[in-house]
Amino acid sequence: DVPTDDAAVSLKVTNYPATGTLSLPDRTLSPESSLTVGEVEGLRYEPQIGAGTPVEIAFEIRADSGASKPAKMKLSPSVDPCDLAAGEPLDLQGVVPGLLPNEIGADAVKLCEAAVKAYPDVARFRYELGRALLAAGKVDQARK
Repeated sequence: DVPTDDAAVSLKVTNYPATGTLSLPDRTLSPESSLTVGEVEGLRYEPQIGAGTPVEIAFEIRADSGASKPAKMKLSPSVDPCDLAAGEPLDLQGVVPGLLPNEIGADAVKLCEAAVKAYPDVARFRYELGRALLAAGKVDQARK
């Protein structure tokens, strides 16, 4: 019941996830952060490595015209198939435990090409595509 047409409405994070990162396209949120109703669609949760269970985020809806109301949102993390197929064990931005080069399967190239196409600004997918190409013996393509 959030009034989406009211620019004076904001949401304050009151229950931040115990692990992982909550963010918007332009900034990382912290406990007690505020966001506008229009920004809710861009809300993103990046789980800690190995954590795949849903998390519940609580907000306080604030409006100039009245008292605040509580609201909850359940976020279910999903891991891109490219991460699962060619993730690097020592990647500081990795979201999976990762695979050694000899563990990368033949389908990793196709999966990572799809991830790079869907998320061109995520450098991790480009790196994982390079790992997949190298594992497939396509050294020149991997280098690029």
